[in-house]
Amino acid sequence: MRAVLNDELAQSMLQFIDARGSLRPGSPDWLETLNEVMHLYYFDRARSVALRRYVVRLCGKIFAESVDVYSSDIERVPIVMSVFEQLHLEEDDKIVGHVLEMLDSSLRKAIRSDLFSNIVAASARAAIEPTYYRSTNPPQQQPFDDNQPMLVLAEPVGNSSAAPREERTYSSYSRISLLIACLLGVFEWRITTADAIIERNYAQWAADTIKLTDLFLDLLESEHTFQSIMREILSVFMRLHSDSNMNLYVLSPDRDTVVDQRVSLNENARIKLWQPGMGDKDGAPEDTKHDEQKDTESTATSLRGNTTIHAIAASIAAKVKLSVRNKGVPFPVARYVNVLLNLFQANTNFETYYMLCEGLMHQLGNTHLFGVCGEETTRLLSYLIKHLKKDICGQDTRSRVSPADKTKILTHAYGLMISIMNQKDFLTRELEDALITAFRDGLIVTSGDTASSQICLHALSVGMLELPPAMVRSLSSTLQQLAKIYSAVKLSVHLIEFVSSLSRERVLHANLRSQDYRMLFAVAINYIRFHNNQRRREANLSIGLPIGGPIDASSNNSNMSSRTSSSHRRQSSTAIPAAANSSIASRNDTMKEIALGQYVLVMAYQVIHVYYLSLNPGLKAETVDHLILGLLQSNYSRNGLDESNEVCLDMILHNFNRTSNDVLGLADAAVKADFGPVVERSWMQHNGIVTIRAQKEGPLAQIMVRSPSGSSSRIVNLPEEVARKRTERAKLPLSPLPVPPTSPIANSSFNASAATLVPPPPVGVISRGRNISRNRRLHSLVISGPSGPGADTDTLPADSVCRLLRGELVQQSGSLIRAARLPIKFGPAPCLGQEFITAYQDLQNIDPPMLLPTHVEAVARSLRVFDTTPTIDTHKVSVAYVGPGQTTEHEILLNQQGSPAYWAFLRGLGNITRLSETKGFSAGLDTSGQDGDGRYTITWRDLVGKLVFHVGTLMPAQKGEQDKILRKKAHMGNDYVHIVFNESGKEYDFNTIYTQFNFVQIIVTPVDGKTSVQDDNSTFNAPRFEQLYKVKTQVNPDIPFVGPAMEPKLLALSALPLFVRSVAIHAALFSQVFSNSNIVDTYATEFISPWRARLRIIKRVRLNMLSDAKKAMEATAQPSDSSLPRPPQVGLGEFGEIVSDPSKAKTGSQALGFLIKDMETFYGRL
Repeated sequence: MRAVLNDELAQSMLQFIDARGSLRPGSPDWLETLNEVMHLYYFDRARSVALRRYVVRLCGKIFAESVDVYSSDIERVPIVMSVFEQLHLEEDDKIVGHVLEMLDSSLRKAIRSDLFSNIVAASARAAIEPTYYRSTNPPQQQPFDDNQPMLVLAEPVGNSSAAPREERTYSSYSRISLLIACLLGVFEWRITTADAIIERNYAQWAADTIKLTDLFLDLLESEHTFQSIMREILSVFMRLHSDSNMNLYVLSPDRDTVVDQRVSLNENARIKLWQPGMGDKDGAPEDTKHDEQKDTESTATSLRGNTTIHAIAASIAAKVKLSVRNKGVPFPVARYVNVLLNLFQANTNFETYYMLCEGLMHQLGNTHLFGVCGEETTRLLSYLIKHLKKDICGQDTRSRVSPADKTKILTHAYGLMISIMNQKDFLTRELEDALITAFRDGLIVTSGDTASSQICLHALSVGMLELPPAMVRSLSSTLQQLAKIYSAVKLSVHLIEFVSSLSRERVLHANLRSQDYRMLFAVAINYIRFHNNQRRREANLSIGLPIGGPIDASSNNSNMSSRTSSSHRRQSSTAIPAAANSSIASRNDTMKEIALGQYVLVMAYQVIHVYYLSLNPGLKAETVDHLILGLLQSNYSRNGLDESNEVCLDMILHNFNRTSNDVLGLADAAVKADFGPVVERSWMQHNGIVTIRAQKEGPLAQIMVRSPSGSSSRIVNLPEEVARKRTERAKLPLSPLPVPPTSPIANSSFNASAATLVPPPPVGVISRGRNISRNRRLHSLVISGPSGPGADTDTLPADSVCRLLRGELVQQSGSLIRAARLPIKFGPAPCLGQEFITAYQDLQNIDPPMLLPTHVEAVARSLRVFDTTPTIDTHKVSVAYVGPGQTTEHEILLNQQGSPAYWAFLRGLGNITRLSETKGFSAGLDTSGQDGDGRYTITWRDLVGKLVFHVGTLMPAQKGEQDKILRKKAHMGNDYVHIVFNESGKEYDFNTIYTQFNFVQIIVTPVDGKTSVQDDNSTFNAPRFEQLYKVKTQVNPDIPFVGPAMEPKLLALSALPLFVRSVAIHAALFSQVFSNSNIVDTYATEFISPWRARLRIIKRVRLNMLSDAKKAMEATAQPSDSSLPRPPQVGLGEFGEIVSDPSKAKTGSQALGFLIKDMETFYGRL
């Protein structure tokens, strides 16, 4: 009778039956009644939609009430499972919603494993079987891209009932998509929820979840699955991660936090689910049977005290086979890896390929997930490296990909290869070389797009630290690639920073030859030349104000002193085009561009300094011509050397015969030794100052040489050294050479007693002296390499080096030289006195030293200022530790402890230094021994700079000690750059420690949100993988800083401090350049390095001396003018008895007197 009822009567009857409780679980014949109702009123699609909605809603209600207690009875009603099987046939949205609610509820509440399996199997039939039917005429309205495989639902395989093929509509696809979304939601819930496992044993829970996993992997393996459905599954699976205790968790879609769906969890509690492991090769779970007592123990030990995890991954670094725990079922990682490999090999859909690259780029950084299946992971990595290189080169099969999409593929393909690079324990030598080669080849800019080149530069910055052997093998060819892209303006900052970082990793230079160093110098010089050419263009576009050149110390114009001030200002300024000055709104953008340009220029010179100082004397001799001539070609001024080139030349000549260890051994500043009573004299020679302090009552003397590029000091037994040198010189025959051009001070004269200038010598060169020039040849300075046709020329005149030291431009045939050999010669000095009284040890064919009138207060004051000006670049950077759960400034400043990983990171940043023993730059820290800022700090020094860290945990501060807290913040807050080691488990806010100087923050975060520490409560001995750390920079919105960490980079702890330190140095230097950038009267002020500041002091002293000499000459001509100051007449009496034989000298002062007399005798000015 029920079969003949119309829809209205049938719904009334069902309401009556429901009210009586005839369908309530446990009632007599309730299952048979439910089966009949579903068959007559739900599966009969001729019934009204309203009736079918009511029936499925009623069925869902009954199912929810019975799934826990009567699950075994429900399994005997196959028609209930058919509701899930035929979901894809349903077209009514509300009915679909009711079925999905019933499916979701049943999967969450099902206790019996067999019931869960049946529900999953029914869902699988609905999801998988219809995908075998495709159509050559897909519907016109498609919500996804047009090149993905299309299908419509046709006759199902097997005995499943279905509508005729022609009645299928495109809406069937959306039903399958909703079904998959529902199953994925259950999958995430089973991983992330804590409540679900409390009342059931661990093994059953894990095994049931693996059944869902197998369903999804089956769909990913099927070639008939919708591409969009594949992407839905991948969107969840590629957010799977494992922590250090091998617990699986799911990241949120933005990959920043752990997913916490539908269940309110305690932030500090998380469930141990199952262990990712090998399992069977086909991914099947291992057989695990436990008694109830063991299952209870498994549940009891499942709660964990982990904090919320923040992760974004890019690499892994361990090859450890995971011994599968004897309780539980392993997640089929091996099968998952093989599925990913198959997708890469067979899938040609752009969106899916893009998602694979992007997702795996992040997921590979999870060391604990992929480390358990080394063989499969190695196979995947091998395929990716080889085939991503083909895709990058445009050899893929995606012919319908647009140029914009191709760029996206390139970007993520390189990102994925960066992630692979961190898995060094899985990589063979061949694969390591292939990775570095791919990044090297990717440096070449195509179609004006520099995005991929930028990524490759950043990748190589990581590769030099993570894969140094491979980098050493390919470094020479990489430099050749760099030489081809220097003209790409957008890459200038990234390229020069990479070259700068490379300069500090000297272990990588093992295979470099002289032509490689010449290429590095050429890259830097071309940036200098580009910058200066741009200055000239801007000067032509400016409103008419001229660009000043360097101070010309060789000029004898009477108005030189009056022009000094303006000349200095123009040397340190750049004209701004009128168009840039017309809009006040564009001022900030203009300043950002100027700061970036200045930064590249400063970095280019620094690259030259570091590489040159790192060379041994032999390599210096092979590259010096190329370097100096390149600097001359890049010179901005046409009247004389630029200040930057002058100090660079000073650095080259002063350090020609020094090794890098010699340079590191030089003091930061000249310190006078405590000798008791001394006689002190100072001389100026070109841009150097030599001071000799000789004991009056002892034989010792301190010889200090101060120049723009540094200071050196040595203490000698002066009588013995003079006697030894005299003996050596007596054995060498002299051979005179032509006299160099007259010095600009040649017409002045100062004698030793009256502090007088002396004329230049008729320079003689000892024929057996060292001739560093030898017969080597120089090639033209071309960016393509060190060689080229027509590059050889003759040696320049002997006075070329002397003229360069005077600040003059060396010219040949009326134009700047293009290629030549410089006559840089070293050997014995022209006279014995000049063996000791010289600022350029053993350098020949240069002007003689001239005695400085140190009794004049202006000169003495200038020398004091000179000695306080640093000889190296100095930077200060703060380091803050953020502990678990900390978010406020007060909490962070109180930290005096950190994790073991944090202390290991600190030790890698530099050397632990006792503050009371610190000499020179200390970044304002207390070095008096009172330990006001703690006893220790971290410092680091290279050839041209010193970095002092304000380490928060090393500075004293306790609760209630507000003065110490403020002192700590004063140090850290005044730093431009902050390094934050963040183990809080939360994102670090830029304004946490707020100061006006906070320009750049380098945030270091463990990939798994905490350091890899074994869980004390864990009964599973998880293998230890190398922890990875995410490094990302945050910048003030007004700062145009760029760097390799603007996009997150992942590094192992072994490479992490080196990378962070390099980023910090560049950020600190850029911050200094930016903070000194300004526009004054249409001029952009330049950043003045310490070397340039020291050069200006020396030039000022020289100008004052010339002025005083002129006044002295005028006073001699007009003795009646008593207003002119006269130098005091100080004789040689203070030297003691003047000896004619140095072997008879008893004191340092006597030996010094002999040297002065010898030099004056040689120059004919007694």
